[in-house]
Amino acid sequence: MCNGKSRCSTKNIFQDKVCISWQVNTPGINTIFTNNIAPIIFATGYFKNDTGTDSIVVNFLRGGSTIESLTVPPQSSVAFSEKLFDEIQIDTTGLTGVVEGEFCTTIRYSM
Repeated sequence: MCNGKSRCSTKNIFQDKVCISWQVNTPGINTIFTNNIAPIIFATGYFKNDTGTDSIVVNFLRGGSTIESLTVPPQSSVAFSEKLFDEIQIDTTGLTGVVEGEFCTTIRYSM
């Protein structure tokens, strides 16, 4: 990591990729990712909403507070680039029927 004055530390940057299919049978808020890797992470990826007729909401949280929200329309996907979060939730409150999709992210962190 560099401090802006051309001095860089010798910390190593690691990255992990996670891809999952998800399914929600009961409407509500579901946590699909919790950061237990490092205090500072950066992530890129996407969410897919494969079924249903309504949009889902994806929330990125830090310390229990939402810092970013994405709306994913039905039959589509949304890409993201986010940092400094510790939890990701899918909100299907008010939707009916089974909702499913895919979540894929590459997490980067230093150690």
